[in-house]
Amino acid sequence: MIFVGMLGAAFQLQAQPKTMVALFKTKFGKMPAFVGAMQKTTIPALDQLLAQGVIQAYGLDTDVLHTGGPNMALWFSAPSYGAIQKANEAVMGSLEKHPAEAAAIGEAADLDAHTDLLLEVTHAKFGKIPAGALPVTNLSLFRVKTGKDKDWERAAAKYFQPLYDKLVDDGVIYGYQYLAQGMHTENPGDTWFLVSMPDMSAMDKIDAAFAARMKAMSADERSIFEHLLPTLQEDAEHRDYIMRAIAFKAN
Repeated sequence: MIFVGMLGAAFQLQAQPKTMVALFKTKFGKMPAFVGAMQKTTIPALDQLLAQGVIQAYGLDTDVLHTGGPNMALWFSAPSYGAIQKANEAVMGSLEKHPAEAAAIGEAADLDAHTDLLLEVTHAKFGKIPAGALPVTNLSLFRVKTGKDKDWERAAAKYFQPLYDKLVDDGVIYGYQYLAQGMHTENPGDTWFLVSMPDMSAMDKIDAAFAARMKAMSADERSIFEHLLPTLQEDAEHRDYIMRAIAFKAN
């Protein structure tokens, strides 16, 4: 599974942003046709919605690590469900006005493998994303055990958020966010952690920061940390993904 929902620094969770994600599996050799049709129809519609303030950010992303599942994601973030509906109607309307391109999308993608997700941001921090940037995104999917939501949030706040906050402040990454399902179409425990960065070299710096954090721990604290996460999440359900943006804009 692949998706991304990034938010700019101007709206740091003051209104619990929503992210609509459309996942597609394009057929072999058909990705250029799919992207071309999207750039002619959906991207201009999203540009207009962004200019009107209906949405706050959007992107079209493809996978770097191929998994055999969806390999393209179209997403947009908005401040409310009402704005999500308005944006969704505008996107569908743009496709109706371009039947040839809509047909090309249907031909290029396996629509039986198409999935939509409606997500809510639960915590985020972003710095400035330069105009024209096409971010690389590292996404981790966790399945939190039933009844462990609050414990998982406390662990994330203690062990992860301070480190990632500093990476944002230092300009190593553009930002990060946690996302939960606004509508539970997947397992109710599924939670996503997303890191947006200029390129994959930032992952080397993240690894180095974590190594330094672990080295700074006492033996007792390290033991607590290493045994904590398996009690909070289903290890067998954990997945990691890397994506790159083909199109991206944010206010």
